[in-house]
Amino acid sequence: MSKVIHTEKAPAAIGPYSQAVAASGEFIFVSGQLPIDPETGEFAGDDIAAQTEQSLKNIRSILQAAGADLEKDHFEEGLGTLHERQEEGAIDAQQHWEAGVTQTL
Repeated sequence: MSKVIHTEKAPAAIGPYSQAVAASGEFIFVSGQLPIDPETGEFAGDDIAAQTEQSLKNIRSILQAAGADLEKDHFEEGLGTLHERQEEGAIDAQQHWEAGVTQTL
């Protein structure tokens, strides 16, 4: 048995998709999330860190609508680690660019 999940606290799915589907009472399959602020309908922030944070907030809202949640401590800790890695990645990308090297992620 599956159940389509929808919340106004995350951007609406584009096209014939749903925000998430809960299946078998154990699994929640969440669609990929753009960094769209559901209140404004606009992309959040001007950098990858702000946009990643918005995407994760959208995922969290969808999980909450399904009756699940990301543990707050883990969520915030993950964001901190993610921000650190993004900064490192931006520095690495700049160094590779300057050296004329392209990198596939």
